[in-house]
Amino acid sequence: MAIYHLSARIVSRAKGQSAVHKAAYNARTQLRDEREGRTSRDYSAEGGLLFSGIFAPKGAPDWVQDREQLWNRVEAAEKRKDAFVAREIEIALPHELTEQQREWLVKDFVREQFVRRGMVADVAIHAPDLEGDERNYHAHILLTTRQLDGEDFAKTKTREWDTKATLYEWRQSWERTTNRYLERFGHEEHIDHRTLEAQGIDREATIHLGPHVQAMEARGLFTERGEQLRGVEARNYERAELTQGLQQVDVASRALDEGLTQTSTNVVTGGIDILGQVAEKTLDTFATAFDSLFNGRPPLPPDPEQLKRDEAVREQRAEQREAKAAAEELYRYNTERQRQMEDIIKKLKAQEEEYEKQRELDGGRSRTRER
Repeated sequence: MAIYHLSARIVSRAKGQSAVHKAAYNARTQLRDEREGRTSRDYSAEGGLLFSGIFAPKGAPDWVQDREQLWNRVEAAEKRKDAFVAREIEIALPHELTEQQREWLVKDFVREQFVRRGMVADVAIHAPDLEGDERNYHAHILLTTRQLDGEDFAKTKTREWDTKATLYEWRQSWERTTNRYLERFGHEEHIDHRTLEAQGIDREATIHLGPHVQAMEARGLFTERGEQLRGVEARNYERAELTQGLQQVDVASRALDEGLTQTSTNVVTGGIDILGQVAEKTLDTFATAFDSLFNGRPPLPPDPEQLKRDEAVREQRAEQREAKAAAEELYRYNTERQRQMEDIIKKLKAQEEEYEKQRELDGGRSRTRER
């Protein structure tokens, strides 16, 4: 299933980031950072690079095609210590397409949305991490924030590239271009840039982990983003089960109203069973669905075994409530005892201080009488 993912982030000096180092990572290479006076880490061992290339407007100087020169000139054009030096777009690529088709797709999108606007785009397509999701083909697009002006970058930035409207246009364009390629090469799947709510889909949006987090998770290291994703997936699974149960109940209810035979009774029983499995976690939702099903009609005869299980659950919960109440009472008792002991200690200290003062006073009087 093709998924939609397009994220835009800035490369900022304020965060300790460098366009040179970012370009080196994306292209799985090593570059010299003239501003910092040091060479980046050698990323060639990372592997997974399927394609890399630099795309520039017509008439761009030759040095633009030299990755090291390009991003060092980008860094040199920015004077502020908190400068926003580049923008990176990360996109998920359809695993349904072949490697060549994915490359064509990215090139078309980059030329249409970035190069035609005057940006220089440094593109890298990465394969899925060996320890991650095997469908996670993705591309990094590192973009300049200034247009070229002759043999160098312009003195001012192109601020219209920073607007939400422009980002929205990129998101729409990626949807259109991807769906065009999927259709062209015989795939029924499609992607949608809109939120799930806007699409009318009752599902919580999942979280994009990224290659680094996926690699950590594959090694058995639990991450915060991984835990968030597992929570989302669990809630979506419960929501899907409940929806399935409600659909079966609705179908069966209509069938019963139309006087159908035992088949419909089996369907409604199946729907109630599914709702029962979810009920422990979604009691309120289950009650609503149950009321909606029967709409005032008497329910089916209760299952004796289920009644026993329900009674056991109620007894267990009652025991838990009693244990909790006893623990709270013990806590209150200990707290009160501790407070009383503290009051006694304070009084004893006060009496001791008063005693010492009295001793000093009596000693002074005794010495006066002796004199």
